[in-house]
Amino acid sequence: MTSAHLSSVPATAPDLVVFDLDQTITTNDTYVYFLLSVLRKRPWRLVYCIPLPFAVAMHKMGLRNNTWLKRVFLRAICGGCEREFVEQLGDDVAGRVISKKLRPGAIPVLERHKNRGDRIAIATASIDIYALAIAERLGIDKVDVLCTQAQWNGSKLTGDLASQNLYGSNKTRAVQNWAESAGRSDIDVAYSDHHSDFSLLESARHGVAVNPNDRLMKLASEADLEVVDWNVIG
Repeated sequence: MTSAHLSSVPATAPDLVVFDLDQTITTNDTYVYFLLSVLRKRPWRLVYCIPLPFAVAMHKMGLRNNTWLKRVFLRAICGGCEREFVEQLGDDVAGRVISKKLRPGAIPVLERHKNRGDRIAIATASIDIYALAIAERLGIDKVDVLCTQAQWNGSKLTGDLASQNLYGSNKTRAVQNWAESAGRSDIDVAYSDHHSDFSLLESARHGVAVNPNDRLMKLASEADLEVVDWNVIG
C-alpha cells in the first residue's frame, strides 16, 4: 500500500477525476455523523430510534437493501425537522468534518488534481444537506457534486429521499452521466474505499483503492488496481 505522494497518477493530466467521500476523503461515515449530531441537539428523538436495531438486523440478513435502511434512519431521526435547523446543522457538520475528519493524505492529492486543472467531482451516497457544504469547503463546484438528495415538504424534512440513493450501480450511472455531460464517455481517475464502488473504479482509466475495506482489497488485488494509504502523508 503506497502513501499519498507515491500514488501513480498518470503523468498526463487527466480531465475528469472522481472522489468518493465517506472514508475515502474522510475518516468517518458522514451520514452517521450527521444523524448523531441531530440526536445530540434533539435527544428526545431517541424514542423514535427504538426500532432501528431491528431495521439494521433486517438489512444484515439481506431482507432489506441499503436504500431502505437509509430512509428508515432518516425518517426516524430527522423526519419533520425544520429546514432552518437542518440546514444550519448540516453546515456545522461540514465544518467539523473539514477540521477534524479528513484523511491526511486526501488533501494533497485533491490539490494536485486542482493544480493540474482537472475537473473534479465528488460522488457519494451521502445526502445533500451536508455533502454540498463539505464539497464547497473543499473547493468543488456544486454542479460537480453527485449525491443523494433529501426530500422536503415545504419547510419540513420528510425523512424520505428525493432522488436515487447514489450507492453502488446508481453511483456508477450518475458518474457516467456526469462524464457524458462533459462530452466524455469515461473518466480518467476514480478514488474509493468501498467494494460497492468497484465497478466505478474498474470503469475509470485509473482506479485507486483508498484504505480499502477487506472486500475491496481482495477485488483490487485481483483486478490489479492501485492501493494507497491516505492515513499518512509520505
